Amino acid sequence: MTKRILLLAAPLALLAGCGDSTDTVYTITTGSYDVSGGTATAAFPADACNMAPLFVTGQPPIDVTVSGTTAHFDLKGGQTLAQYFTTATINNNAINHTADANFLTTVGTLCTFRTHVRVNGEITANDQMHLIARYDITVEPGATCTLADVDADTLPCTSEVDFLASK
Repeated sequence: MTKRILLLAAPLALLAGCGDSTDTVYTITTGSYDVSGGTATAAFPADACNMAPLFVTGQPPIDVTVSGTTAHFDLKGGQTLAQYFTTATINNNAINHTADANFLTTVGTLCTFRTHVRVNGEITANDQMHLIARYDITVEPGATCTLADVDADTLPCTSEVDFLASK
């Protein structure tokens, strides 16, 4: 009889705990965010585009512009490139990619390459985020680029960088 009571008590104790906690929804605001912890993800551990070093402590901040549930992320990481933005929607604490940054870079007279950038992640506290930025770089048809031109280990290349950002 004791075993039967214990078996019934366990599910009731679990149910009693349900619904007691509420998830806190955090916000991010427009501004510059310092980065730290930049590492290549397990999906792309080789960091073939050499992006992880751009997202470690002490590197230039990323700029974020927020309007309602839309956020634009400038993830150029201090590179001397024209400003570009990747767009995401904010749903509670989730940051979900909606549009890639998509731009061309020309080095010298022969090398032109295209970069696509996207970001996903989560808001972990007010004005604090855990993000994953994905970079895909390809050489444009007819162009001749060296690995040094692109600062990559291979071409085409893909890198995903996992990092923290806080205001």
